[in-house]
Amino acid sequence: MSVQNALTDEKISTSKIHELKSNFLPQASFNANYQYTFDIMTNIMPARTFNPSAPSDSYLVAQMGVHQSVNLSAQVRQTIYNPSLKVGLQMATVSQDMMKIQTKKSLEDVVFNVQNTYFNIQLLQCQI
Repeated sequence: MSVQNALTDEKISTSKIHELKSNFLPQASFNANYQYTFDIMTNIMPARTFNPSAPSDSYLVAQMGVHQSVNLSAQVRQTIYNPSLKVGLQMATVSQDMMKIQTKKSLEDVVFNVQNTYFNIQLLQCQI
């Protein structure tokens, strides 16, 4: 069981390194927005706003806006230099090396335990 756990931990540390390395890759995002307005708001304004010779008590009715609106945007981001990501990648690499050593140690412990058990069985058979 400890060998399997060690191998799983090693795979996890490898995945973390890949995750950290992906932060250095370009990041792209795209957004789209569509809006339809059923009723455009009607505004009432003094006629003198557009015609200075119009009487002061006359008003114009105007609708300002559009029925359909489309908005598209795209963003691309690239990390050039980020010291915290670099340190994190170094730490993850050290962690991965430690996991490899732990896996090797677990395998050696299993081999040692099997050999020790075999030797003890042989010793018991000789005593009988």
